[in-house]
Amino acid sequence: MRQWSLLLTGIFVSASVVVPIQVKAQKRPSNDQSMYMKVMSTADIAINCYIRKRVNECARLHHIQSTLTKWCGRGKKEACYLLIDISSMERSAIMLQSIDSIKF
Repeated sequence: MRQWSLLLTGIFVSASVVVPIQVKAQKRPSNDQSMYMKVMSTADIAINCYIRKRVNECARLHHIQSTLTKWCGRGKKEACYLLIDISSMERSAIMLQSIDSIKF
């Protein structure tokens, strides 16, 4: 009977060590997701630099793109997808600004 008690105690101790590690591992993507959402929000604001003609905002946008390029190079797929989205939005903003500047 003592062997079963020791075995069950060992299993409980093992489970109590493994569970917190698994919980921490599950929380990490949400932190990454939150960070990527903040990056996207900041980039979305910075993209308006072409329309508002604000140099500082354009510099911020290029810094964001540079950072995402580094993260993408390190294998972070979310950064690669976000970089593609931001670059596409930037091209659209540039095209809209070019069209607005044409006088008929």
